Formats: sequence, structure tokens, C-alpha cells
Amino acid sequence: TVTDVLYAIWPGARGTQPYLQAPWNMFINSNAPLTVKDSYTFTTSGVTKSDALAKNDINMINVFPNPYYGYQYRESSRQDHYVTFSHLPNNATIRIFDLAGVLVRTINKNDNTQFTTWDLRNDSNYPVASGIYVAYIDMPDLGKTKILKLAIIQEVQVLPIY
Repeated sequence: TVTDVLYAIWPGARGTQPYLQAPWNMFINSNAPLTVKDSYTFTTSGVTKSDALAKNDINMINVFPNPYYGYQYRESSRQDHYVTFSHLPNNATIRIFDLAGVLVRTINKNDNTQFTTWDLRNDSNYPVASGIYVAYIDMPDLGKTKILKLAIIQEVQVLPIY
């Protein structure tokens, strides 16, 4: 026999009664258990690249966390500060400016992911100051640009070299 779904469960906490919050065990017994002779094949249709869809994704380009408050939960150490740009095309150049119009950092992205990060450092590898920054994102393959504003609030830092 052919089945579309072998097992499916969506447990969720509902209500506030004590019996709904108590730990519990669930046992699944199958009428047709899997064996070493079972074989599965998965296929997908080919990947299609659409410039029209890519241009629509420009509206979804974002930077997070924004504002950045000295720390985010994804950081693994006190020296590992960063923000993430998302929904980027394969080829993009991000130029980050301060409010005086001074170029702080240039990030070149050329890979198949939609993400890239900024380590909150300038081109001289020093931490940037707290303030408002403007990210100018150039996407030459799409012939489009996008501008984002980003607020950075740095924690107190002591640099080993002045």
C-alpha cells in the first residue's frame, strides 16, 4: 500500500490546567514498521532563475538586529559582534556610511546564500562608534540599489592599540 504520511503529530501546549503542563511520554507503534529493505527516492524539479522574482525580493532585503544594542543572542563571544543582511542576491556590494557621508566599510558578497554579515568594524578593522549608519546596497546583476538605515549602540570598549 502507498501512504502519503506515515506519522504526523503537532503537539502544542493548550490551556493552563496542571494536567496539560505535566511531563508526558508518547509511544508510536506502527502497523508497517520500517525495515532495512525499505527504499525511498526523492526528486525535485529543476531550479529556475527569474530576474523578475529576484527584483521583487529587493523589497525584502533587511538588516537585523536593528537597532543593535551592544549584543545579540547569536554572538558566540564578546569579540564576535555582527549584524546580518538578509534576502540579498548572489552578487551585491554593500557600502556602509556614517551620517557625515564618510565611507566606513565596503562588503562584497558573491556567493549563493542570501545572507552576509558586517562585523561592526571599519575598513581599518577598528570597531565603529555608536550611531546611525546608512547601508547602500548595489546589485549590479539586477540593475537595482537599496538603502537601509541601521542604528548601532556599542558597549563600552577598551582597545589594546590607540
